[in-house]
Amino acid sequence: MRHESRMAATRYLGLDLAWRDSRADLPANETCVAVVDSGGTILDADGVHAGYARLVQAARRGRVVPIHTAARPGMTPCWNGPIFGETDNGGRVERQPGGAGIVQGRRGARPRPASPGQLTVEHHRSKVFSYFGDSNRLVLIAGAQSEHAAWALVYGLAERESRRLVLVLPHDAAFATMQRVPWLTEESRPEIWLHQDGALQDAPAPERSRLDTIEAVRAHASEKSNGAGPAGELRAASTPKYLGEQSAGVRQLVEWATSHPQLDAAHNQSTRSWLCAGQKVLSLDSGPGLVQVRAGIHDKQRMSAPGESVAPGQALTPEQVEVLQQNVASAIADRIEPGGRYCKPDEHWFQSVLRRDPSLVGVESPALREVPAWRPADAAGSFGRGFIDLLGLDGHGDIRIVEAKLAKSSDDMTLMQGIDYHLWAHAYRDALAEKLSAPNGAQLRLHFVIAMAGGDKKLFHPRLADYASCVDSTAILFQFHAVRGWHTPPPSSRQEIRTQSFPDGEIPAVSTP
Repeated sequence: MRHESRMAATRYLGLDLAWRDSRADLPANETCVAVVDSGGTILDADGVHAGYARLVQAARRGRVVPIHTAARPGMTPCWNGPIFGETDNGGRVERQPGGAGIVQGRRGARPRPASPGQLTVEHHRSKVFSYFGDSNRLVLIAGAQSEHAAWALVYGLAERESRRLVLVLPHDAAFATMQRVPWLTEESRPEIWLHQDGALQDAPAPERSRLDTIEAVRAHASEKSNGAGPAGELRAASTPKYLGEQSAGVRQLVEWATSHPQLDAAHNQSTRSWLCAGQKVLSLDSGPGLVQVRAGIHDKQRMSAPGESVAPGQALTPEQVEVLQQNVASAIADRIEPGGRYCKPDEHWFQSVLRRDPSLVGVESPALREVPAWRPADAAGSFGRGFIDLLGLDGHGDIRIVEAKLAKSSDDMTLMQGIDYHLWAHAYRDALAEKLSAPNGAQLRLHFVIAMAGGDKKLFHPRLADYASCVDSTAILFQFHAVRGWHTPPPSSRQEIRTQSFPDGEIPAVSTP
């Protein structure tokens, strides 16, 4: 509401309301009213219970960020807290708040949702962001304290329908979004506004070029490898743990695991380990002067794998090796025999099927599994580690990037994850070509492989089709595959597994026969 004052400057009345319960008939327990100027400064406030203190603390920490856009008609200051429907003088709220914003009106009037220009408040499934819209635009606002700014693009693409998407993001949490947007179709690319320290920038953020996004990954690779670049960084990141002289103490166990028909090697930088149908059942970690052996199901919650420690100059006794082998055998039974505690059609099982037979998705052996890649994070210029399920050459000599998901998965980030890995592969193209002995001119191709099991009737969540339609298929060559019959304990033979491949760039129907 506008606060009547002797000063000519416009004032806004901001509301902060915390809820004790989801029931709208209960009184609010932390309500606060604050007078805010157009620059976002709290001039005066009055609170009920702890509301005022919370509001002041949030303002001092930059968490309450009015976004003012005096130079941009059609928008209004917005608040990182609820925007309310009507209230009575007793402080009871007649309906659930939804989203965030500043309400405008006369002092003492019953507050109503603001309508910035033609925009009105909208209610969508995510409560993390504030939504405004009209027939032409959908505006998503992420507050300065938001830890999920990258999700604004995902939700916006799914919920905009045919409207122009506008994202208002914190300046320091927009990097991942800025990396992904250039790889969308021109019609899908949002207009992005950035805010910092309570102020909105004077113009939309300039769109990055695709080359800019690739160079950002290369710069990060150079930084992480002390100047060695993508080839050096990939070599270091994908070189597995080496036990050296300590191998002598566990040689008999290692030889047995390496030749076991149900075990697959899954070594990485920190551990030498073996999996059964994607479940880790044996690992060797070397610490200060010791090799720590764990044999059995590796469950982070139950920590059920017992172990042995092997000191320098010592070796596992035959009796110890036998016990460890029995523990592994028991874990294998738990994993692959019907009725076993860990016998379930999870994503790890499916990934193990593809790694054992990459030809199911058109990849020739040898293929690279769990390839360490970089994905953009929200903070400017920052990246986090991700792992590509499968990567290798296809029969045409092109490089296939395989991302495997279960049909029942509702992971909204699946397509963004694919964009991230494709972008990483662009930056690492020369390193990958050398590692795979790819021919000159080999193309990068992104493959989404969906695992259907049991009573699955849908290939994927309907939102995934919305996201896929936004990817520029001329810049990212992608293809979908559906795989059935992959979870038949014990692990299925090649003849039992059926792969259905869809044409390049085609988004299959959600329900696929």
